[in-house]
Amino acid sequence: MKIQCTQENLQKAINIVSHTTSKFSNLPILNNILISASKDGIFLSATNLEIGVKTKIRGKIDKEGEFTVDSKIFSECISFLPSENIELFLEENNLVIKCGNYKTKLRGQSAEEFPIIPVMKKEKGVYISGEGLKRAINQTVFSASSEDIRPELNGVYFNINKNMLILAATDSYRLAEKNITGIKNESGDIQVIVPVKAVVEMERILSSENSDEVKLIFEESQIQIETNDTVLVSRVIEGKFPDYSQIIPDSFSTTAEFDKNKLINSIKIASIFSRDGTKGINLKFEGNGKLKINSLDSRVGEQESVIEGNINGDSFDLVLNFKYLLEGVQSIQGGKVGFYISSSTSPVIIKDPSDNDFLYLVMPIKH
Repeated sequence: MKIQCTQENLQKAINIVSHTTSKFSNLPILNNILISASKDGIFLSATNLEIGVKTKIRGKIDKEGEFTVDSKIFSECISFLPSENIELFLEENNLVIKCGNYKTKLRGQSAEEFPIIPVMKKEKGVYISGEGLKRAINQTVFSASSEDIRPELNGVYFNINKNMLILAATDSYRLAEKNITGIKNESGDIQVIVPVKAVVEMERILSSENSDEVKLIFEESQIQIETNDTVLVSRVIEGKFPDYSQIIPDSFSTTAEFDKNKLINSIKIASIFSRDGTKGINLKFEGNGKLKINSLDSRVGEQESVIEGNINGDSFDLVLNFKYLLEGVQSIQGGKVGFYISSSTSPVIIKDPSDNDFLYLVMPIKH
């Protein structure tokens, strides 16, 4: 194998695939990145046996071949090189890296031991805006559960219905849902749960490549996303995602609207004085258009802030987990935050008043 490419292109490709390598596996080769050069082009690949990523690099192939090297060491070596052309070639059982006055030899392993990434070759799929999918992931993935008690909550629910894609995630204490309309659907209606790690890698790839349109392919136990230069393949989670539509209130006693930035600042300040296990802060919606946010820690002190906005309906006194509240408010794209409240014990809806495609729901903490 002998190839040439720029330092910038190689570093970008390493950044895309390196997060998929497995550092705690019984198979040492899963720590490695596969470098391959063939008639189809130059590719870097990595897998942890649950997620596989393969990305193409622009460059020149002088000799075809393939080899694997340790992901972390390879990334560090390339990151310190100048922004010039790099030459990679094999010398016995080493990968030689030449760039300007620099020459490095890395020991590696034969590509024969590297697992095959099962890329799907289906022509039909679901086509969606890359920017739209990235935004939808950003607005939902943080709400998935990090505990292993219920595996179906450890992922993001992809629900494709005609020309709409709905992403949803919940940990049973809060829920985020984002609708994307106007997709091109050649695959019919589909419902799958994609692991959080795979969804995070999707977002990372979309941020790196800025693809105008991406393609999603589904099989019974797998999902694949294709961008301009990269393919990610992941298993899906077995199980049924909760029917969360049953807990979304359809009528409200109070609606309120506040400036997003002011609300974020008040939540952050209140969080300093909420160090107990519930992370609760008190929100008092008053009929005079004022929202009082306060918290108390007998060992540290207390804090109260007042935000003026628009409040219509009954006065309410709620206790919410500040982390859940803050993450929900920060996920809103616009400058205004709307609260929709049915009762002091019912789920609170938080969303942008001008955006009906995103919804965030959080359960109050019992007094």
